[in-house]
Amino acid sequence: MASRFFNIVLCCALCCVFSTGASAAPEPDSVRQTHVTLLVPSGTDSPFWTRIVNITREAAEDFDIHLEVIFDVHNRFRNTRTIHAISQRTDNRPDYVLLNIYLSRTQDSLAYLENSGIPYITINTDIPPAERKNVDYPQGRYKNWLASVMPDDISAGARSADYLINAARQRNLRAADDRIHLFGINGTRDTMATHFREQGLKKALAQQPDVSLKQIAYADWSQERASFLTSALLSRHPETNAIWTASDAMAMGTISELKRRGLTPGRDVLVSGTDWTAEAQEAIKEGELLVSAGGHFLDASLALAIIYDNEHGLTIPAAEADIHRPMTLIHKDNIERYQPLLNKAGWKTLNFRNLSRYHNKGLKHYPLETEDLMKLLLLK
Repeated sequence: MASRFFNIVLCCALCCVFSTGASAAPEPDSVRQTHVTLLVPSGTDSPFWTRIVNITREAAEDFDIHLEVIFDVHNRFRNTRTIHAISQRTDNRPDYVLLNIYLSRTQDSLAYLENSGIPYITINTDIPPAERKNVDYPQGRYKNWLASVMPDDISAGARSADYLINAARQRNLRAADDRIHLFGINGTRDTMATHFREQGLKKALAQQPDVSLKQIAYADWSQERASFLTSALLSRHPETNAIWTASDAMAMGTISELKRRGLTPGRDVLVSGTDWTAEAQEAIKEGELLVSAGGHFLDASLALAIIYDNEHGLTIPAAEADIHRPMTLIHKDNIERYQPLLNKAGWKTLNFRNLSRYHNKGLKHYPLETEDLMKLLLLK
């Protein structure tokens, strides 16, 4: 009888142990999300960066990532101060940071995060060549620098310029000297996106003997300032046939000034842009904007895939961590093909987990071409 009583007690005790262990295990919904902080070098009124933030939020949802967004980090001083403040956090400390790089402050920005032990990925604006030797490449001198995901701004500047110039030739838009007169509207002087896109423009022009570059002005990525500068430059160079701009927002400012002067964009003067903004898409369809280089609004989403894989034990190899993605040109002849990416209403149907090597076992390397990214995102 005593033996039977002992067995019953032992059985009950074991049941209690197993029951307690099961209830102590965290439920899937209670697992802590990975916290990623995205620094945005503009306010909420930027069409390009608003687009990046919105689609990156969709990606974060797919990857079960908590995305913190900090706007208005729009110059090198504010960028450095913000990064320093993040590195000093004790509460709400992120697991990863996505940041832009500004001229002359690269080492400060990277060092703050490196010393804090927070891993980070650089996006959108690359390391200045003069500072490269001091910072090396991802996973080199700075071990917490997980990766760099950048657009190829040089080729974007060159390809959009080539498309613009060839279209001007085909339409026989020439000045009295039988040359194509072109001026450029560029961004801020303290980011490499500005310098690299301009470098691409000049690279293209070096191969075009019938084109005269009249001037390049800097509108700080502002639509209003681009409109003002376009007015000044058209007064100075009235025979202008083509205007190259480094962003769609500035292109829209240029187009508004052309129309104010009674000129027809797309007929009297051709305009190019960069960024694939919603406004630019409509302008392309209406024939006012000739072409826009873009696809790089997906770079932060790709960075989240790299973070997701890193959290699951698949760290991107150092040899592949310095990513440069070519931009794609959209124009009237191919814009419908990219509607799944261009139409915000369809973003909920995109499967961002297909960009992850952990989730997508057949993916050996992260895709570089925007079309390859699109194909993966459309797979269920």
